[in-house]
Amino acid sequence: MKYTFTLFTLLTSFAFGQYIKKATITSKKTNEKFEITNVQYLKDGKFIKFNTDNFKNALVYARLKDIDLEFDSIDYSKSIPDIKQTYYEGTLNYPDGLYLTIESFINKTPEAITFEKKPNMQAEAFEYSDDLVNFYDRKGKFPEFQQNKYFAIVQNGDVYFSLKQFSKLTKKSKTNLGSGIPSFAYVRVKAGSENHLYFELPKGMDSDFTSIFAIAGGAIGAAVGAVTDAIVSNNKKEDYSQSYINLVKNNFTFHDINYMKGVIFDVKSKEFFFLKDCSDLDNYIKMYKSELTIDCKTEYTLDKQREIINNIK
Repeated sequence: MKYTFTLFTLLTSFAFGQYIKKATITSKKTNEKFEITNVQYLKDGKFIKFNTDNFKNALVYARLKDIDLEFDSIDYSKSIPDIKQTYYEGTLNYPDGLYLTIESFINKTPEAITFEKKPNMQAEAFEYSDDLVNFYDRKGKFPEFQQNKYFAIVQNGDVYFSLKQFSKLTKKSKTNLGSGIPSFAYVRVKAGSENHLYFELPKGMDSDFTSIFAIAGGAIGAAVGAVTDAIVSNNKKEDYSQSYINLVKNNFTFHDINYMKGVIFDVKSKEFFFLKDCSDLDNYIKMYKSELTIDCKTEYTLDKQREIINNIK
């Protein structure tokens, strides 16, 4: 049976933790329809996040007051199932465990120890709470039970890099994270392959860490308004791809490439590469003599960047 949810019915019956496998949303602004999947309600009661075929490698957000939502009752669940929260194909082939050094990570020789994982308090800046986490050894004593000395930790196939170790290794870079970095945080690899491990960090962490988190994740509503104004009112269209502009015109948004900056750990060179802009991505593609291409004026989005890195051999 099909159900159409308006703002009122969504707010009164769609509670945190509920999930819709697939649905159709209609923008009240343009009357355009979008087929979406993995629909999840956000805590503040004003937004949903979801996947769409137009952006297979990134989450999209919509305000409930801006849409009509239609779905079949068979696709509705009162609890969120286990869904893939990363965008690489298959697995990254790094065994679960703790990797103290770069060498142990590259050689795939972990310590066979399991730590408890919890979201970092700043995880709202990311797509999922498990994208930025702390690891704990409950057998230790405070503060030693919080772990940050390991270069990487792999748990359930997900690869996490220590931001403290990352900061030490990149301290000579102008894009160093600086003093605002969470001391014990680990960031999850979101895309790439066994040899090109890609993750993201909010732009400006080296200058004002907490305010960037407020822009990128915690205040999604403000971000929608700010980006809409930048594109529609101020005509700054050169900073955004056409596909992103189309989403924003329907009052949808996602983690913007101008807020979230990519980082690649290149296994061959044992170095981290910062993707500050589209030219950095293009240079990385050329470094591996890949036939992949990107039009920086029309295609540069978080979704496209992840897609390209997934396909670099």
